[in-house]
Amino acid sequence: PTLDHFGSTGFQELSFFRQNLIRFGGIRSQLKQLQADHLAYVEAHGQRLEARLQENRKHKSKVLADIEVLQKELDDLIAEAEAEAEEE
Repeated sequence: PTLDHFGSTGFQELSFFRQNLIRFGGIRSQLKQLQADHLAYVEAHGQRLEARLQENRKHKSKVLADIEVLQKELDDLIAEAEAEAEEE
């Protein structure tokens, strides 16, 4: 084909096609960046959640251990009081 075969509209269409390819590439680039940003946020948020969960479990264990100690002390005091009451 010669230059005359394409005519001015053929070159305009080719130019329009190239412009759209550039736009599509820009959109693809933006999508990839959005995906990377989202995944980075989700990963960081997941790590924060994991840290909070570990903190929660540690706190729960400590509180339950403290309650157990207090319950034992209370049981011992009640047993002493009952023993003293029986002696009287």
